[in-house]
Amino acid sequence: MSAARETPEMGGRSAEEARGPALARAGDSASSARSPECRAGRLAAPRGPVASGGAPSLAAEVFRALGGLALVLAAFSAALWALDGVPAWITGERRGVRKATTVQEVERSLRTRLVLPSYFPATFAWPPSRIRYVTGTPGAVALWLEGRGGGAGLFLAETVAPGSLPSKLLPEAQVLDHVPIALGSSQGTLSRVVEEGIVVWEVTWQQGGRSMLLRSRSGSDVLVRMARSARESP
Repeated sequence: MSAARETPEMGGRSAEEARGPALARAGDSASSARSPECRAGRLAAPRGPVASGGAPSLAAEVFRALGGLALVLAAFSAALWALDGVPAWITGERRGVRKATTVQEVERSLRTRLVLPSYFPATFAWPPSRIRYVTGTPGAVALWLEGRGGGAGLFLAETVAPGSLPSKLLPEAQVLDHVPIALGSSQGTLSRVVEEGIVVWEVTWQQGGRSMLLRSRSGSDVLVRMARSARESP
């Protein structure tokens, strides 16, 4: 009987032992079933900080792109500025000074008639051998006339609106002395100036809101008479 009682007990233990591995396997299966989720969770977790750090990275990229664009535009502007000055370097003219071949051409460009002396001594050859002008405010024109037979030439300059004659149109000269003169209804100035080492006469005055200038080695009386005869060209 003792042996008989031992048999169920042993059987009971065996059942428990039999259930033990089964439960363990079930637990392992559950763990295995959960492990992909855990792995997925562990893999997904780092994405949070990366996503939150994306905005600063995007902003930095935008700023870098804008900086590069600004550099390109600056380089392009510098190239245009250099190209704009190429004709001046080639022809020896100052920046902004333009060339015309006839008086009519410069009048069309500036959309106005020039004021010119109606009295021209035969010693000056017409038309001008050289014409330069500038646009903008006030806009101005310079004419160079050759002297016939190798005689003295004439330089004439004027603005086309109120304002001073731009220095880039005028040959450099140093004033020696000057006196006021009457030019019809207006007043002018007669001066002796040194241009390229030569003493020449110069007459300046205002007419119709324009600044006018005549310069030549011819006598002062010739320039004064020309200034008094200045009229708008027909």
